[in-house]
Amino acid sequence: MVLRLRRKFVLTAMTSLLIVLVLIIGGINLLNFVQTDRRIDEKLRTLMANDGTFPIPDDPKDFGKGDLQGAPGAILPKDNASSLFPKPDSMDRNRRAEAPFETRYFSVTFHEDGTVADTEVSHIASVTASEAQEVAISVASADAGSASGTSVSTAGGTSPEASSGSSSGTDSSIFSDTFRSGRCAYAGSYKYLTGTDSSGRPLIVFIECSSMLGNVRQLLVITLGIGAAALAGMFVLVILFSGKAVAPVVESLEKQKRFISDAGHELKTPLSVISANVDVLEMTGEKNDWTRSIRNQVKRMTDLVNNLLTLSRMEETGIVHVFEDQDLSAIVTDAASTYETVAVSLGKQLSLSITPGLHVKGEARSLSQLVLLLLDNAMKYSSEGGTVSLRLEPETGARNRQIRLEVSNPCDTIPDGNLDRLFDRFYRADESRSRKTGGYGIGLSAARAILEAHGGTIAAVRDGDRLIRFIARFPASSAAAERVSSRKELP
Repeated sequence: MVLRLRRKFVLTAMTSLLIVLVLIIGGINLLNFVQTDRRIDEKLRTLMANDGTFPIPDDPKDFGKGDLQGAPGAILPKDNASSLFPKPDSMDRNRRAEAPFETRYFSVTFHEDGTVADTEVSHIASVTASEAQEVAISVASADAGSASGTSVSTAGGTSPEASSGSSSGTDSSIFSDTFRSGRCAYAGSYKYLTGTDSSGRPLIVFIECSSMLGNVRQLLVITLGIGAAALAGMFVLVILFSGKAVAPVVESLEKQKRFISDAGHELKTPLSVISANVDVLEMTGEKNDWTRSIRNQVKRMTDLVNNLLTLSRMEETGIVHVFEDQDLSAIVTDAASTYETVAVSLGKQLSLSITPGLHVKGEARSLSQLVLLLLDNAMKYSSEGGTVSLRLEPETGARNRQIRLEVSNPCDTIPDGNLDRLFDRFYRADESRSRKTGGYGIGLSAARAILEAHGGTIAAVRDGDRLIRFIARFPASSAAAERVSSRKELP
């Protein structure tokens, strides 16, 4: 119980931290990319507004006047040049003033017939004029093809007006309304903007973005590394301090188990006295409805006390259970045989399928009680005239050798939602029906405690609308010792 509680605490804390880190890191990188993309778009619009180049005023005194849409940004005024923390507007003017010198760009202008009119590559060293024309033609063709839904082919042509002297050109259909509408997109490490120059000729401007996008990727890698380191460090701290975090709950659970154990032992004596008094009354008088009712209630209380004591004993963290090799097939057969007459008396049937010779490491009394608890639960809550089935067989297809114990029964009403709640203490899906059957909601909790003490698991599975199966898995004898011995508390 304590180990499971600490695991849930660690899982909840780490999941919460992971969500926060994902939101923070994702938000930072998304905002950084959006801002970088906007700065690139701002430069592209400036280039398009100035026929594919940044305008540089002849008089340095005028440099920086106006905004980036029509001219470069301003440099830092002399009165603020020595300031350690310049004003934000001065910093912004400074950034815009440096834009023409730090931006690598090129542009290609076309004639109306699709031939290249001019190529500007003086502001980029990695692209030649012919490469710039090739990229521009492919981009223009792709834009026109995507707009029309067809593939646009390129055609060569010679333009006498082309300043570059290039013979490359494109089909005139690329200069459609789509091309002139100002498409802005990425093409590899470039981002481009289509439009027209001051003369109305088609123009494409490109900005080389590898440096700016590289900074975006670098920030992503750095933040991911910091996030992973923070997650790992937090995991270690949560593991170390989880014991203190759950200490109040653990203390409450320990007090609860101590009370259950003490109260269970104290209740045994008066129950024994009541049972003996009933025997005397029946010997001296006769059996009647009153003595039968007292005996039934004593039996119910005795079963409840035994289940509580089993639950408390199996969940006691300070106890080291000494398990021996047990013939589980024989134990299940003996325990199930006691319910054959019970099934007949209740008008129900019991179907057994037990594979002989299956062994586990465990405690015979606890294993027998596990079988009785599962059968008792199935008999109580099965439909009238239904068949309770018990199967014991080796698990197939598992990496570790396991033994599967399954008890199933038809049920008129199966609880909705997660069936793991059936194993919670004092949980009863149907209060009115529990009063009829005499259930207290403790039997399945004790069954799970027995399984966990033996290194096994148990689960409830809904099979259709009317059948419920309780599946318990044990490690086989050769693997059980290792699994049980490896069950250690977290530090």
